[in-house]
This record gives sequence, C-alpha cells and structure tokens, in this order.
Amino acid sequence: MNADTINETIKNLEINNFTAHLFHKKEDAVEEILNKLKPAKSISRGGSVTVDELGIIDKIKERSMPFRDYIKMDDRLASLTAEYYITSSNAITKDGKLVNIDGFGNRVSAISCGPKKVLIVAGTNKIVNDTHEGFRRIKEIAAPLNAKRLKKNTPCAESGVCDDCDSDDRICRVTSIVTKPYKDRVTIYLIDEKLGY
Repeated sequence: MNADTINETIKNLEINNFTAHLFHKKEDAVEEILNKLKPAKSISRGGSVTVDELGIIDKIKERSMPFRDYIKMDDRLASLTAEYYITSSNAITKDGKLVNIDGFGNRVSAISCGPKKVLIVAGTNKIVNDTHEGFRRIKEIAAPLNAKRLKKNTPCAESGVCDDCDSDDRICRVTSIVTKPYKDRVTIYLIDEKLGY
C-alpha cells in the first residue's frame, strides 16, 4: 500500500472522529494496545483473525488483565458492556469509514455502541477506495476465507466468492458502515502490512 493512500485514509478517519495511529512494526502496535489497556476494568473482543495473528489476547491473559472472551452467547452479550473492546474491521475506506459484515452481530453492535472504548487493529491490506469496494472486498476475500476457516457449509467456502446464500451456516447476516462515531471512542491501529482477511 502506498504512503499517500495510507496518509489520506488516516487523515479522513481523524476528520470522521476516529483516532487513528499508523505503525510500521506490528510489535509496536501490540505494545501500544497493551499500554492502552493497562487501566481497563473489563476487556472483551470480537472475532478477528488479525487480533489472533498478533497474539494480543494471549498477551492480555499473560498479564492477568480482566478479560472475557466472546465464544459463548452470554459472553457475546456481556462483551457489549465491556470497558474496552478489541476487534478488527473487514474494510476501511480511504474517505474514513469502517465497513463490516457479521454473522451474529455482536462485533458490529460493539463497534456501534456499548463498550466505552473500541480498539480496531487492522493491516493496510484492508484499505479500500469506498464502501462499494469495501463490500466487494468482504464478499470476495473476508467472508469466503472466514467461512472456510470456520468450516461453514456455505457456497462461498467452496467457491471463494459470496453469492448471498440462504445457508443456515451463513456468516453474512448483519451489515454496518460506521461513518462518524462519538469522538474519542473508536481508536484504529493501522499496521503497514498484510494482516487477517
């Protein structure tokens, strides 16, 4: 990803009330996130290959921070009241918006409202031109790869492209575009490398 595109994206995220930071080393981003979480009274997360790749949750647990996972339905509901919520985004537009599609809706709900602070960590591979391209990225990259990873019985897990299926295993159920969150609530940690789907 070229520097001009990254800088334009960060500038527009800031204009749209997101706090955005760029990191050239993923280790620096992880350390910054862990420092931000030091005073946290409660931490939860949304499903994210990026967060898993970075080992953030393991480091939170190693430091005995107050963490509650999202695996069980009760935990997903409780995560909406966490002080800090960590996840990623399916796509980030150059004009400063977050584009996401969710299976249960817990992740997009938490990004929209609930937790006091939301920390989004993403690679620059998730930057797209606009919301239209964001949805295309989700349907051609993120959704099929996630369906395959989760061993879902969906056409996209086989074909590699979402066709808006009617499968009971469908993981595309809730759509969200976050345009201007409340100021100082959502912080984006953008890492200049390919991470997640």
